[in-house]
Amino acid sequence: MHMFSPFRIWVGPSLYVVVTKPEDVEILAKHGLLNTDCYLEKVMTRFLGSELDANGGEQWRKQRKTIDRLFNSDVLEKYLEEFNNHSQTLITKLTLLADGSPFDPYPIVGLCILDAVWETIIGINVNAQKNKGDPFIQNTERMLALFNERSVRPWLSFDYLYYLTSRGREQKIVEKVFRNFVEETIASRIKKGTEGKRQSFLDVLIRVSAEEGNLVSKKMTDEVCTAIATAHGTLATSLNFVLVMLGLHPDLQVKVVQELREIFSEDWRRPVTAEDLGRMDYMDRFIKETMRFFPVVSYIAPEVKEDLKLSTCTLPAGCQADILNYFTHRDPRHWPDAGRFDPDRFLPERSQGRHPYCYLPYGAGPQMSIGSKYPALLLKTVLATLLRNYKILAAVTQDALNEMRIGLVLKPVGGFKIRMIPR
Repeated sequence: MHMFSPFRIWVGPSLYVVVTKPEDVEILAKHGLLNTDCYLEKVMTRFLGSELDANGGEQWRKQRKTIDRLFNSDVLEKYLEEFNNHSQTLITKLTLLADGSPFDPYPIVGLCILDAVWETIIGINVNAQKNKGDPFIQNTERMLALFNERSVRPWLSFDYLYYLTSRGREQKIVEKVFRNFVEETIASRIKKGTEGKRQSFLDVLIRVSAEEGNLVSKKMTDEVCTAIATAHGTLATSLNFVLVMLGLHPDLQVKVVQELREIFSEDWRRPVTAEDLGRMDYMDRFIKETMRFFPVVSYIAPEVKEDLKLSTCTLPAGCQADILNYFTHRDPRHWPDAGRFDPDRFLPERSQGRHPYCYLPYGAGPQMSIGSKYPALLLKTVLATLLRNYKILAAVTQDALNEMRIGLVLKPVGGFKIRMIPR
C-alpha cells in the first residue's frame, strides 16, 4: 500500500486521505497533528463523556508534557512489587489451563493488566483477578467490552441510533457506575492530599492541575477514564500478541528464556527487579518486533485544519488524514524483508539511520496517556514471570493471525489462541 500512499477516499461529503509513508507522517508530526486523533476523541466523547481537547490542543499538550515528565520511569519502578504480585496471581490462575489444550488467554491476561492499570493510574488495588465475580469488576469489564465493540462497528457511531439499542442503554448504566467510582476517588484524593505517598497517574494529575489553577474534577475524571480504557486495551492486546508470537516462533522463545536463565541464574523464581528489566535486551527486541508486526493502535486519524503539503500532494483543510501505521511498519524501504519476524532488527547497529516515524506501535496523542516507558516495564515484568513457569505453544497459524479486525485497537478476527504447558 505504501506505493500508492497517499490516496484519497470520499465517504459522502467527507474526505479521508490515507497516509503510510514515514516522510509524510513526519510532516504531520511537525505540524502537531500526531497529538490529536479526531476518531479517538469522538469515541471517547461518545463513550466516556470525555472532553480530551475541550480547551484547545495546546493546553492539553502542555499538561501532558508535564505529566509525562513527573510520571516517569523512576515513579513507575516503585510499582514493580505490585506488578510482580499481579503476575504471580496470573501464574496461579493459569494452572488449570496449562495442559496443552488451546485457549484464548485474553480474558484472564486482561484481568492481570486491569489490576496493574488501576494500581498505577488511580492508586487502587481492585483485585480483578481474585474478585472476578465482584459487581464492580464485572461492570468495568463490560464497559471496556462495549467500548471496544462500538469502536469497530461504524454503524454504531450515530448516537441517536445507538442509544435506542439495548447495548446503548446498557452503556449508560455501566458508564455511570464507572464514572461515579472515579469521581468519588478523585474527590477523596483531593481532600486527603497526595503528599508522602507513592504517586499514581491520578496523584500527578491532581498536582499538575492544582499548580496550573485548573483543578476541575470533571476534566480529571475524563483524563482518568481515558487513561484506564486506552491503557487496558493497548496493553492487554500487546501482551496477547506477544504470547501468540512466542508460540509461533519456538526457536526465538528459547532465546528469550535463555536470557532469563542468565538473569535469574541464582534464583529462578524470585521477583523481577528494575535492574533485571534493564538486562532483558532480547525480550525487549522481541516485544518491539511483535509491535512492528501488529501495532495495536493501528492507525491515527487527525483532522487537518489548514492546507498542508506532503511529499507528493497537498492535504486540503477539513480532510482527515488516516495514518495506517500497520502498513508503515511494512514499508520495505525501511524494513527489508518486512514479512519476516526478526527481533534483531532492533539491535542498535541495525537501527542506526532508521526513519524516526517508520515505527509507531502505540500511535500518539491521547493513546499515549501514561507515557511510552509504561508498556515495556509492565509487559516485561509479566512475561518474565510467565515464561519462567510455562512454555508457550502454537495453537494458530501466522496466516490466521494475519486476519485482523481494525478498531480502536488491532485484534485478530479469530481471537488469540495459544497452548501452554508447565516449564
